[in-house]
Amino acid sequence: MSSKMLAIQLARQGNKVLFLSHSLPEENHTPNLEIDTWPNNRPNTFRSALWLWHLLRKNKTQIVLAHNAAINVVAVVSLLTRIQYRLAYYHSAYEASLMDITASAFWVWLRRLRKGWVYRCYHQLVCVSQFAAADAQQWFDVRPNKCIVIYNALLDRGKNPLPKPDSGHGLQFFSAGRMDAGKNVEQMVLGFLAFAQKHNTPCRLWIAGEGPLAPAIQSLANEHPKYLKYLGGIPYPQVDEFIQNSHAVVASTKAEAFGMTVLESLMLGTPVLANETGGIPEIMQHQKHGLFVKGFLPIDWEDGFEKMAAAIGNKNLYAIWQKACRERYLELFTAESQLARLVDILNKKQRE
Repeated sequence: MSSKMLAIQLARQGNKVLFLSHSLPEENHTPNLEIDTWPNNRPNTFRSALWLWHLLRKNKTQIVLAHNAAINVVAVVSLLTRIQYRLAYYHSAYEASLMDITASAFWVWLRRLRKGWVYRCYHQLVCVSQFAAADAQQWFDVRPNKCIVIYNALLDRGKNPLPKPDSGHGLQFFSAGRMDAGKNVEQMVLGFLAFAQKHNTPCRLWIAGEGPLAPAIQSLANEHPKYLKYLGGIPYPQVDEFIQNSHAVVASTKAEAFGMTVLESLMLGTPVLANETGGIPEIMQHQKHGLFVKGFLPIDWEDGFEKMAAAIGNKNLYAIWQKACRERYLELFTAESQLARLVDILNKKQRE
């Protein structure tokens, strides 16, 4: 869901809205909407806090909604300026963050303590899945009644679907995301190579993303150019093209609060091969929108690719899955539906 869409909708309903962006302010023609830019790239410094203090007091702000890097600064400043209603997005899987942290146990404990205090500064958390809500309650002792579950959503980019390539000329798989330990990409790639080499199946796995494990993935791609192609970081329009031109999208994460790549795949009508972890089972269903892999090891992924290849080869079944993916997106994850829920919540608080 676009934050800008939320700001515009609230302003059009007569609310006075302040929208803070990381990019330069756009030309604005919406009454009641003021757009400003953070003074630095990451709003986590004293300068950011002082700037926000003056802005909130000048605008006599009543409600704040914070997300991403701004959560810490907004928590402190909005608490000190006595903002009447404070919300923050919770889109984390804390277990996944632990897989990627190299700091000492003391610093991990200290960060968790600090994060827990930050979340307690907010009246409610907007959680992107039921899993995210449970995660906040488990790791940061957030009370259940403080959690509002509103799924991530997307503007519809799947109205003009591209035809899939003929599976008889090779299976095409696509994976996109951060190259770090929590995404389990290396194990998935090894499973794909075992599947491709064992069955001598014409196929290719395209991999997009950046991160600490990128050199290892690039090395595997160099060793097996017949089967693997590492793309590095690519812009969103290209991501859409790869999703639409692939028979299946692969999501190998060990823990994910939501799974935006899975949602993008549903929107574009492409079945998914994923682990049944985190919030992903809330987005897709096994044998309806793709398949779940039962495990994280290469042998588990090899089995998953074999079963997905068989499903793709069954043209009638595969067409049913494609249609079901698109219907799932339209049913639960359109920007309009989720935006309406959040706007309704904020308007109720504004009237209280």
